[in-house]
Amino acid sequence: MSSQLLFGNSDAVFDIPTVGSHGCNSDFINQPKLIQQELILSYKDSFYFELDEQMTWKVFTVGGDLYKKGKGSIAGLVFSNVGEYIIDLRQPIKFGQRRANGVSGFNHSQCNHSPFPEEINLKVLPNYFLYDFESIEFSRPIVAGNWDGEVISVFADFESRSGQNLPLENLEIIAFGVGATLKGKLISFGNHTQSGRVKLQFLLQGELMKGTYIQLNFVDVNGIIQPYSLLEKIK
Repeated sequence: MSSQLLFGNSDAVFDIPTVGSHGCNSDFINQPKLIQQELILSYKDSFYFELDEQMTWKVFTVGGDLYKKGKGSIAGLVFSNVGEYIIDLRQPIKFGQRRANGVSGFNHSQCNHSPFPEEINLKVLPNYFLYDFESIEFSRPIVAGNWDGEVISVFADFESRSGQNLPLENLEIIAFGVGATLKGKLISFGNHTQSGRVKLQFLLQGELMKGTYIQLNFVDVNGIIQPYSLLEKIK
């Protein structure tokens, strides 16, 4: 079972690993937290996390101050301040069932531990970066074969609250799909300051296989993947 994380307007969806069944006993509920999930997010992006509707959650600053709380899935939560946050997740855990004679008995088959993390450690970064995939351009039609020397161009919007220029030279593209070895290295990003819009060009190397679907994973300045999926099979 998995949950998903969606990073705001980037439409970047990630599967969040969850746990399977645990051996259970009557002392389980008193045991320490089983899972801590580490996540990163840009300060202008919205945070989404799918949860069961009966689950409750609270967001705390590292100083222990309550930032936000709610029930069910976390949807569209925006962090205006950079820094670290702790998201505490809680789900009712049911043990056993009532027997015909009215005596409560523990039944292992009735154990219902939550498959979700109990705590998320979220780091909100000072750099905002969003690829504008509506502006993407390829130097040739997308077909199977060798792509060495071809170029992908795309605009991106960015903003930094750190007081420093963003490390745009670290951006890259990695193709995901059967037989896909395509990679892209940034070769041009023009003049930029601490915020604005810039045109990026990536020099490609590698191959695409005919009859397959691929996804181009654009890595941003925070190391977060913003995926661009090709809806048609490679011809």
